[in-house]
Amino acid sequence: MQHTMSNTLNMQKLCIFWACVLSGFHAVAQGFQIKAEIKGLGSNVAYLGFYEGGKAYSLDTLLAGGGSDQFSASYVSLSPGIYFLTTNKGKMFDFVVSKPTDTIIIGLDLARPDSAWSINSPENEAFFRFETYRKKLESAIDQHKNMRNMMAKATEGDTSVVNPVDRKISALYIQTDSLALDFVKRRPNDLFSAMLRSVRPPEPPASIKPLNKNGQPNPAYQVWQKKHFWDNTDFSNETLLKNVFWQVFFDNYFARYVKPLPDSIINSVDEILRETPKNGAFYRFIVLRITQYYEMNEFAGADRIFVHMVDRFLKKDETPWLDQATLERLDYKASVHRPNLTGSLATNFTMKDETGKQIELYEIDAPVTVLIFYSPLCQHCMEVMPKIYQTWLDYAAKSVAALAINTDKQEAYWKKFVAQQHWNWHDLSDENQIEQLDKQFGIYSLPVIYVLDRQKRILYKRVKPNELGNLLSKVL
Repeated sequence: MQHTMSNTLNMQKLCIFWACVLSGFHAVAQGFQIKAEIKGLGSNVAYLGFYEGGKAYSLDTLLAGGGSDQFSASYVSLSPGIYFLTTNKGKMFDFVVSKPTDTIIIGLDLARPDSAWSINSPENEAFFRFETYRKKLESAIDQHKNMRNMMAKATEGDTSVVNPVDRKISALYIQTDSLALDFVKRRPNDLFSAMLRSVRPPEPPASIKPLNKNGQPNPAYQVWQKKHFWDNTDFSNETLLKNVFWQVFFDNYFARYVKPLPDSIINSVDEILRETPKNGAFYRFIVLRITQYYEMNEFAGADRIFVHMVDRFLKKDETPWLDQATLERLDYKASVHRPNLTGSLATNFTMKDETGKQIELYEIDAPVTVLIFYSPLCQHCMEVMPKIYQTWLDYAAKSVAALAINTDKQEAYWKKFVAQQHWNWHDLSDENQIEQLDKQFGIYSLPVIYVLDRQKRILYKRVKPNELGNLLSKVL
């Protein structure tokens, strides 16, 4: 996904955001048993977990019984998917549960990480072999990437040095892809094969070439790939979500085929969700993945995407799978953004400067206007305001205007403070408007900086002081 959305697949605890999302594991069934032998563990406790949408979650604690290496557990039912055994020191291995009622006998010698075995599950035997080879290829890729970075740094990016390593990395990726294709070919009926197919876009027909005659990328090739990206994903089969790959697959769609613009991202999310059964596992994953990411992201336009997700897909009466406290929190945060969404016109206001002169925002005639909401009583503001002022001075010659707006109600103190600064920008204050401005601009965690264009459209909001100069340079 755009803007460095993390593809990390490390284990995460079941957080509040997902607490009411995951489907239940217990259903009417004959029963499911796990029997595991873990040599060299040195502990009588192991933990069982599962994957959902590329993330790992804890499910149960297993205690050794019979022998120090013997672990077992019984369940009424266990949903099909990829599971794992782990300790406090880290994950030991993954395994496949393909039927809700079954008995799986598995084992591992910790002195040999590639020694995972199963005596009654050919599907897991094949899966263990696949994972052994995949991890070796993954390790080789990481090693070559590190080598490439060191070489690039030492040679200042000399292509004659780094290109051979790049070709080796590409070859290793092709090997990894071939490994997956081979598994699917040899074991087409396995659950894991279905998962691998679901995260692999189909190949365009031979008539559509990846490159034009002049050697440039063929736009038609990418258009076809984007249109057919989800062809192999059955959104009605929720089991396909219970693997380690799907989050990366989902994020790659946005990284490769969607322009990093709010409207493009919004339209793409809406298109995917129209094809997804409402309130199903895939629907829940997509809604929460997009909402959670853009709630925490500060790039220009992230607020528009977040508010869109809350207003369209997270309404209180239409989201039975999420708790009311979370819905209310999201709605409150969206309400802070709604009056000042990136790309919308800033709310106009008129305030007095230290001399009593009325200054109206929309009367400022400048290609760019910077709003700085601060307080002379804010210690952090006092630390960064000199830097903010100097940044503005650097661009004042390019007709960048600035309004420094006092957010407290101590106007006598403010006037004395301003008189000591000898600032050349507009200093404004009006204690009767502070509460309204707070609602309109969300002026919390001071200082709060906005960058507006000539029409007073919000280009950037909540700009960090040390990033102001770069953004002004970009805008101009």
